[in-house]
Amino acid sequence: MSSEDDAIWTDAWQISVPTPSACLAASEYWAIGTGIPTGGVIIVDMRPGAARIHQCRGDHASAITAVAVADSIAASCSRDAIVFWDLRPGLTSFVGRVLPLDPFDSVVSCVFCRGGSVLAIVDESGAIRFVSSQSGMVLSTLRHRHCCAMAFAGEQFVSVGSDGSLNIWTKTDLTYQTMLPSASPANSVAVHPDTTRFAIATTDGHISLFDIISDAECRYLGRVNLFRMIEESRDTLEGVCPDDAAADDDDDALVMSMTVIGMTWLGPSSSLVIITTTAICVLNGDSLDLLAVKELAAIQSTCGIAASSDGSTITSLMAGAFSNTLVATQFHVRRFMRSSATTVTLGESYGIDDDLPEGSPLLNSTFSSRVKTTKKPSKSSLNHPILFHARVRSTGYGDTRQPRQVMFSRPGPKPVKKQARPAAGTGPSRNYPIDCELICTPENRWETPVHSGPVNAVSFSSSGNSFLTCSTDGSTRLHKSGPSKRHSLILTGHTGSVKTCNWSSSSTLLVTASADRSVAIYELPRLDPVCRITHTHSNLAGSTARGNSPLSGEVSDASFFYGDAFIAMCCRNEVALYKYRLGSASGIHNDLARPFQDYRFARVACFKRDIESNSAITRICARNSKASRLVLAGTRNREILAIDMAVGGTAVWSAGHAHGRPVHSISIASNAGNIAASDHNLFCTAAADSTAKLWDIRVSRPVRRFFGHTNRQKQVGLAISPCVRWVAVGSEDNLTFIYDVGSGRYLARLKSHRDAVSALAFNPSSPQLITAAYDGTLATFTSSASAYR
Repeated sequence: MSSEDDAIWTDAWQISVPTPSACLAASEYWAIGTGIPTGGVIIVDMRPGAARIHQCRGDHASAITAVAVADSIAASCSRDAIVFWDLRPGLTSFVGRVLPLDPFDSVVSCVFCRGGSVLAIVDESGAIRFVSSQSGMVLSTLRHRHCCAMAFAGEQFVSVGSDGSLNIWTKTDLTYQTMLPSASPANSVAVHPDTTRFAIATTDGHISLFDIISDAECRYLGRVNLFRMIEESRDTLEGVCPDDAAADDDDDALVMSMTVIGMTWLGPSSSLVIITTTAICVLNGDSLDLLAVKELAAIQSTCGIAASSDGSTITSLMAGAFSNTLVATQFHVRRFMRSSATTVTLGESYGIDDDLPEGSPLLNSTFSSRVKTTKKPSKSSLNHPILFHARVRSTGYGDTRQPRQVMFSRPGPKPVKKQARPAAGTGPSRNYPIDCELICTPENRWETPVHSGPVNAVSFSSSGNSFLTCSTDGSTRLHKSGPSKRHSLILTGHTGSVKTCNWSSSSTLLVTASADRSVAIYELPRLDPVCRITHTHSNLAGSTARGNSPLSGEVSDASFFYGDAFIAMCCRNEVALYKYRLGSASGIHNDLARPFQDYRFARVACFKRDIESNSAITRICARNSKASRLVLAGTRNREILAIDMAVGGTAVWSAGHAHGRPVHSISIASNAGNIAASDHNLFCTAAADSTAKLWDIRVSRPVRRFFGHTNRQKQVGLAISPCVRWVAVGSEDNLTFIYDVGSGRYLARLKSHRDAVSALAFNPSSPQLITAAYDGTLATFTSSASAYR
């Protein structure tokens, strides 16, 4: 830390933990966090003269999903148990008191009342249980569906749902209910210690303030856009006139960089300290003015924060994005507000521009480039024509006249050399019009099914000139884009259902994954595979060795990774990374020579989940660029993972129980070159719980939830538009829903199929959406402006 930072922080400690921390909490002198793989916790004692860090092993049989801390007690919660940690003065070690729980849904959040005598826990089903920290008895149970944040407010209790519902309770009854003025889910609630006022922060950076007047009445005090206030403060410091700034910004615009991860009131004062992923702010709760702001040099993803009883100091415990480092700090509020520093250094965070570590699998891509063998012609007589040094009598199939006999004849037209046509899918790449109108105008519909079974996936080439479809009928088809182009080519090579199909960044290679336990790579214009991944390790010499068995199950997904250098694929409970070489014989069109192609593949990294029936990887997604090292994965146990392949396949981010059902779709924006840098952190997921969610990978909670479509049984399509303004989701009622990313509301319902919409994709170079259904049909939509060009 710099000298200016030292003037702000009273104490600061950096703590290295084995795994990234997803749950943090803090009180006036204590902080607790996860990161110990044995079901334990990190307890930080920040009392004056103590400054001790304790790694405490717990007795949780499953992952810890929530933690809380009060003045002299802390708690860690999992699916199977609550562990209470005694923090009374004089103790030099901490032993957890285990309270077994009957099996129920995982704990989403927990919080202590003032004093720590009662712990409130809420699980995924919405059941809120009040547990005595002394006896361990459940005192009462309430129910608030989709509850994601809560806090005690004196004798009352405040809970907020991800659907925007705000409930105020007594110990047994619901006394007040309303809806929040925000489309984003709440992720933090802070109650004033001396009054009945409370603040609710949402993932889009808005702060809403309320005041409880009575048991049956709550007054709305106001709402502020934290991002806009910070931008105005930055413009003032830089001398930018407010009129010159973007004053006409939409209040519903989605801004991920201001996601609030923690906040607390400053004791008896009316000031509110707010920590976002990129800044620390102090807000006046009366006038709603921004009093101070300091930007963080490193992005933070999780935070626990609390103020002292007199409001003079702040205790916080923060974890950097994708970092195995916790930073515990204490700072004086007055020093913080008076400091002239605009940026403070606090901890470390993961960056996509970091150099690859030594020995990284991504440095070992020997097979990624084609090896061309150039053999010199042999001088042996076997390399000569059968007849030579002699004139061959004409057989009637050619002109045998001597050159002198035709030398003075009238010259004919010069032969025109045919230029080689570019492979399908290649061509000049156009920039997607970021400000285009909504894509909802029908353009084309294939009345005759393209496939004889449900369409599993649709994928556009980078130029948008061609697209792929694959189906349960075992076929993959290559189509030309355009309203009048119905002809398609069939790619052969699979004997089972083709789960997914994807393009390389150059649009010359294709990859498909199938239920026949193989991955096929194609090189256009050939329509049969030039490489097949069929074994767990490689097809090199000794491929029949022990441990190199055929793939154990169907391949759910496969895509190109790290600039086409690798193939990322998921099979059962594994995400594997393979290097490959197409070989020198990939251009041979002789049917007899094809079985002897010298293609190669070898596994270089693998991420493996525990062998459980519900831990299978259902879908993966990755940005095919050397600027990204992460592979996103969804699992059957409703978990979302970010796997860093640069370190051999390690989960650096996770969101447990992200959906109510297994995750069946993951999508990122397809036009990475023309979107804002912050939008690279966004991705969308869908599951058969009739919900789609938008995530910012820097935080562990969704920043948007999309409701309205029907999805109870089948896999439906999901895609983010290249402009990152819309999310398209298929529905089992034969419709396609277009949602607004900024507000979370649906803008249009597109109807063009007679069966559920199973797959869809946006054209990366023009305003076009293609949808596919379980009846094998396709349909395209465009914007109203481009429909009449």
